[in-house]
Amino acid sequence: MGLLRGLVRLIAYPVIKPVESARDAAAQIRADLAASKAGRERRREAVAEQLRKHAADRTDVTPEQLLNPSLITNPIRRFAVLADLHKWTAEGLAEQLVAVRRGKRFALASAAMVFCLALATFYFAPIWVVLVLAPCLFTACTLCLVSAFKYGLYQSQLEDRCLHGARDYLSRRDFVQHLMLS
Repeated sequence: MGLLRGLVRLIAYPVIKPVESARDAAAQIRADLAASKAGRERRREAVAEQLRKHAADRTDVTPEQLLNPSLITNPIRRFAVLADLHKWTAEGLAEQLVAVRRGKRFALASAAMVFCLALATFYFAPIWVVLVLAPCLFTACTLCLVSAFKYGLYQSQLEDRCLHGARDYLSRRDFVQHLMLS
């Protein structure tokens, strides 16, 4: 009987060992996930407490508005509250503005370069390469343009000191000029 059990264990070992390893790994993942959730909850409570203390110093903002700044309807006031909450200085905002402008210019240059590369593939590459590369390159170009739009929106928010949305940015009279030239 002992010989038969040993033989079965020997044959079943390639199946038993991975199952045991997977079970142990799943238990470890569950423990790590629980610890991560507990840590996030502690951090969330600490931030909420800090915001409540900050709200006690301010009479124009409620604690709910500090926890969820989108409840503040005035975009200029929302920017001022966030700047005060995060202790942003004029120098820090100027550095952010320079970095956002650089990012926008880089995204626009990347979009132009990828678009030229896509056009060059149509002219120089065989058709099977065009069928593979062109959609990828046009997708990359679109992603670069979306990134440039995002940086342009951030730049506009920093220049105006106002947290307006994408619709307000799109409805600017000088939208194209602001996006491409500034």
